[in-house]
Amino acid sequence: MTAMETLLRSFIHFAGKQAVLQDCFLVGGAVRDMFLGRELSDYDLLLRRDARKYAEAFAAETGGRCIVLDELYGTMRVTHGGHYLDICLMQGAALEDDLANRDFTLNAMALPLGALHAPDRNEQIIDPCGGRDDLAQKRVRMVSADNLTKDPLRMLRAYRFAQELGFIIEGKTIETIRQHGPMIAHVAVERITDELRHVLLAATSYQTIRLMDRDRLLEQIFPDLITVGKIPRQKLLQSFGYLEHILNNPHLYFPGHAEAFSAYFRKPSRRMAMKLAVLFPSLAAAEENAKRLRCSRAEIDYIAGMRRYADRFSDAMGAEKEERLKLVHTIGPGLYAQILYHICQECICQLADSLTVYYCREMLDLYHGEYQERAALLPLLTGDELMKALSLSPSPRVGKILAELEQMTLDGRISTKREALAAAQIVNAHF
Repeated sequence: MTAMETLLRSFIHFAGKQAVLQDCFLVGGAVRDMFLGRELSDYDLLLRRDARKYAEAFAAETGGRCIVLDELYGTMRVTHGGHYLDICLMQGAALEDDLANRDFTLNAMALPLGALHAPDRNEQIIDPCGGRDDLAQKRVRMVSADNLTKDPLRMLRAYRFAQELGFIIEGKTIETIRQHGPMIAHVAVERITDELRHVLLAATSYQTIRLMDRDRLLEQIFPDLITVGKIPRQKLLQSFGYLEHILNNPHLYFPGHAEAFSAYFRKPSRRMAMKLAVLFPSLAAAEENAKRLRCSRAEIDYIAGMRRYADRFSDAMGAEKEERLKLVHTIGPGLYAQILYHICQECICQLADSLTVYYCREMLDLYHGEYQERAALLPLLTGDELMKALSLSPSPRVGKILAELEQMTLDGRISTKREALAAAQIVNAHF
């Protein structure tokens, strides 16, 4: 039994003692996931009356903490040991009224809390909107058009649910999204970004982004795309598809370095930034949109770093080794982002006879081979050692000599402290 299940059992016991168990229901995603046989990650509880009173009493009894999430709708969160239960007050005169105000039928079901561990619990699910039938048919269907327009973010959530569950979105729901898509502009960008992050961090986001583009919701979230012609926009989406394919199958493009590649992109902020980067005609536009959506500082800085070195990377492909080593040393592991971005921009298949892929693999071999071996030697001399050996005082000259020694190390011309001292004397003599 998980800690969350233990907390829920404690509430069931508490509600029984308080003689309110008959007024408590499990609702929303927990009922949906239970019906589908999925692992439950959180629990939303609905109380017919006095939700705040009982949430506070339960928190006090268990040594937890009660937090008000929504004063207007009486939504409370009881936290205990890093886990939580959300407890909300029923809206409307009856349970069916509350469920009729939810976003999608698959979230508009309830289970009497006392029946949670009953052998026939699925038969006791209260389902006035036909959610079980939609789950069986694997479709996301709105409860009503009004429910979507009351909170336009729900239109984006339709695609997230379809993606997470492997469902389709029902036809009338799509029609409503197409008709009312512009309303999402009135939603706080932080809420949009939170939902978008769920979509983009999934390994299967390409098909979802395609559907959002088809239904004209993507351009409402990213207005810059409205002015992009049909063919250029399809090229952007194609690049996005290649990006996701490479992230999911790095061994097809970078045999020998796939593990390192995957490890680098395991960080969610990097994957999020990469996917945003290829959705726009330029990295500058991607950066501006990341700022507009109030993405994390790490995501914005990541795109900015890609933009800063993109032209230098292009110039370095096929250049002399010395120039490539300079770039690799400057951007470090950011090399992975440049490689991925440039391959995606050209929509290159892993089997294609492409100079870009050849140069990118060459750069990756250089990074994992000669560069890392030589970079591990740095610094052969510290500033203090250099000043002592050459009787120098702190000055810009010291920094220039150290920079020259660093480059000589990366080029393979020196590899020991003794060689560095000898080289430093020669470099110093030329100043």
